[in-house]
Amino acid sequence: MNGNNIDTLKLNLIARITAMSSEEMLLHLQQMMINQASVDRTDVLHRLNRPMLKKLDIDEIMSKQGFTSVDRTKFNELVHKINVKESLSELLATL
Repeated sequence: MNGNNIDTLKLNLIARITAMSSEEMLLHLQQMMINQASVDRTDVLHRLNRPMLKKLDIDEIMSKQGFTSVDRTKFNELVHKINVKESLSELLATL
């Protein structure tokens, strides 16, 4: 569903809610929306609830994530090739 359809749906809902004159119906609608928000939060918490690792192994995490470290020799060669005068900490500070 694209943004225009969502905006149209929202406007239609607003028009329908505005046209309602029954307090009971409005309270019922409000309760339904509150309940849905609660279900949405609960669903998020269930999806985030994963077992924790018993042991935190940095090497294992790096392997799972496919991390490759910077080859310091190649990095220094590139720095020399582009003739950088500032230190790494000075360059980072400018960011």
